[in-house]
Amino acid sequence: MFDWSGAVFSKARGLLIDKGINYVTDEISQRLVSVYVNKLGYYAIQLYSGQITLEDIVPTSVLTPDSIADNNEIAEHEKTLEPLRILVLGQVSSGKSSLINALFGEVKSAVSVLPTTSEITPYILERDGLPQAIILDSAGYGGLTHTILPDDLKKEWTHIDIILMVCSASNAARSADMAQLNAIRQYFQEQRKQVMPVVIGVATHIDRLRPLQEWQPPYNVENPDTSKAKNIRAFCEAIAKDLNLPLKNVVPVCLNPQTAIYNVDEGLMPIIHEQLNEAQRVRYLRCLRHQQDKSYWQQWRKQAVELGRVFFG
Repeated sequence: MFDWSGAVFSKARGLLIDKGINYVTDEISQRLVSVYVNKLGYYAIQLYSGQITLEDIVPTSVLTPDSIADNNEIAEHEKTLEPLRILVLGQVSSGKSSLINALFGEVKSAVSVLPTTSEITPYILERDGLPQAIILDSAGYGGLTHTILPDDLKKEWTHIDIILMVCSASNAARSADMAQLNAIRQYFQEQRKQVMPVVIGVATHIDRLRPLQEWQPPYNVENPDTSKAKNIRAFCEAIAKDLNLPLKNVVPVCLNPQTAIYNVDEGLMPIIHEQLNEAQRVRYLRCLRHQQDKSYWQQWRKQAVELGRVFFG
């Protein structure tokens, strides 16, 4: 027997739901239109009263969700890129800490006539036009109490892409610099799978060269026309010869804040940019070697586990 009461109830329930939904939909639509009209009227009053202009309404000043997502993805990708690793080497009191401070434009490393860096100290350097880099400050070598090459410094040789070799005009003895660089070169010659980092000589304390009272930068070192410029040129040539470096890879700088920092942004940074391609090649091969070593040990461990399963079940 057909249940007329149930059918009538279902029909009535469906009609009520449809009407309810339509009522709610109409109510929401009316409220949205009302809000829209109110906002439109508000901005119209603001516009015609001169309180705002069309130039103030810049839709591109707010990032869309798509752009926010893309920017976040780019930022995360940049964090995963291996930075350039730059090692700062030099004798005690050669100006290493002052150079690091000049690169950052702020005090990062303590400056003193006594050695202050007892180990490798990393700093993250971010400059316009330069990939993210890690600056590694190292202990000064040479002198009466610093004749032994620290082991932690030797370990860094295979982890760097650029060496900034700091040589002071106040110290004519460069035998310690030569010994340091020759030891690094010999190491990379023996390790044929590894590539020698880019080496840039940094000639510091050039303001102390003769004539002592003269200091009127900039100086034309390529075509020197004053006694000071000629002495700066001669100092750079001596460094290039002693360290077996191209003269173009030796940059004279002044790191004395009392006389103003000179030739770091104008001279040193352009040389680093010129050497970026070679430095990035060193970085690529360094990372490739690391990945190969990692894969080798992963494969070795996998085989050892399989072998253990065979023997011990």
